[in-house]
Amino acid sequence: MSPINATVFTSTLILDLLAPLFGRATSRLAAVAGAACILLLLITMIRLERRRTEQQPIRSRLEFYARSRKLWLATTCCMGGFALAFATFSHADAPNPSAIGSAVPAIGQLQQSLAALHAKVDVVAQRTSDIQDDTQAIRRAVDPQDDRGRLTRLGYGLDDESKARAIEACDIDATTLYAHLHETMPLAMPVFGKRGGSTLEAPILAKNEHFAEMLKILSDDPKFDEAALSTAFPLTFTQAQTRSIPAMDGLLAKARRRGLQTVGLLPSMVKASPLIVAIWSGNADAATALLNAGANADAPAIEVIVPVMDHGNPALKNVSISTAREEARRMKWTVPGLE
Repeated sequence: MSPINATVFTSTLILDLLAPLFGRATSRLAAVAGAACILLLLITMIRLERRRTEQQPIRSRLEFYARSRKLWLATTCCMGGFALAFATFSHADAPNPSAIGSAVPAIGQLQQSLAALHAKVDVVAQRTSDIQDDTQAIRRAVDPQDDRGRLTRLGYGLDDESKARAIEACDIDATTLYAHLHETMPLAMPVFGKRGGSTLEAPILAKNEHFAEMLKILSDDPKFDEAALSTAFPLTFTQAQTRSIPAMDGLLAKARRRGLQTVGLLPSMVKASPLIVAIWSGNADAATALLNAGANADAPAIEVIVPVMDHGNPALKNVSISTAREEARRMKWTVPGLE
């Protein structure tokens, strides 16, 4: 016999012995005891609900109450007390008030209820475990298993603009996935009002700490275009308008020594290679990474766009005025490979 059944049986026996003394007053006490059992169960559930909401993360009611021993104990005790109170209340008004006649069957019903409750708790626990397993299986099924799916989840596609965004953000995960797919990455992709030419300009100016790692992944591709690292591109409009080229007067003087007849030189008239952008921004790590990736320090790296007359017709002409090595000397700035 369980401790709870023993308690119920003992209480029933005591009430049965005292029933002739109290008579109908026993029914009143039984009603109060039954109400107290219900109140105790409600208070227990309120406290457990408060404890559940204070947990982080908040567990579901099904999972929380299925594993709550306190709720099981309170429910069992209240069921026993209420059964005892109901039996006493039903028979206390009889000519021979005695609870023993109905309490014993109630104890049998209580034992059956306890067994059924145990079975239901086991079923709920098993269902909770099954739900957790199903949730994990669904997550594994939803998670993309191929490189294209992973790229989509990162917010990229196979279009050139997505690839350019990955380069500008120095997104190592996306760049690695593109390399696995053997995709050609655009090192130059001008977009009016957004990008002057080189996709390497933005991360160089931002001094992105992942630039060298990202460029290493790109340069390991056999289709990598090393010439783009030494090719002069127009500066992005926002860059040309918000940041002046360092020592702009010296650059203008150098252009005039090359024979260019121009009154002035604006940033929007200058084209520069990624290596030059690294020199102007003082980004030694980016300059080293570009040289390691194959940038040519002696190739024409700075060009100016000047108006000329071509057989009486006005036109624009690109004129090369400096290499990266010469510009580094002019700026009195050096890294290994640009001495």
